[in-house]
Amino acid sequence: MSNNNAIATYESVLDTVIDLLSENQKVTVDSVRECLGGGSDSTISPILKKIRKAGTSLHHSETWEEVTKLIESVDKIFPGLFKFFLQYITDSIHATDKNASVNEYSRQQTNTDACLDGVLLSNLHLKLDQKEAECQCLSEKLLTVENALQLEIENKEKNRVSEQLLLEKVNEMLFLSKDILQNFDQSETDKGDDD
Repeated sequence: MSNNNAIATYESVLDTVIDLLSENQKVTVDSVRECLGGGSDSTISPILKKIRKAGTSLHHSETWEEVTKLIESVDKIFPGLFKFFLQYITDSIHATDKNASVNEYSRQQTNTDACLDGVLLSNLHLKLDQKEAECQCLSEKLLTVENALQLEIENKEKNRVSEQLLLEKVNEMLFLSKDILQNFDQSETDKGDDD
């Protein structure tokens, strides 16, 4: 009997079931726990159900007990065939578990890839929305700067026109002042000639 493994794992329970059956003992949660040297019902029971399910799936028409009785009868007639059959069941269970694990891993990987694609797409949409908002903000700032420059140009044009008008008036006043001075000088010269 397997007495060296006190932890109830799938493999240890399966080995214990094989040992119990090969010794023509009844397989129960208590007998498995006793052989293991420990383990809880909540751990051993689901494993036993899985082993029984795997055993009955090999013979769809028979129950686990019927299969066990059949194997025991055959083992009495052909010693060693029982061990061979149990090894076959064990190998089938392990192969089924491995295939299930590979399928589960592939499904999880596909789900993970899909989630990652979704996250990446979501991040891209978020970044695109941020860039669009930045572009909108820059566009508004550019429009504000453009309006400010247009006002500045208009103000400078007004100032230039005002300066031009002022310059023209100053020139007019200079010409008038020059004319006045010439007229004054002329009148002074004419007065001086009269004296």
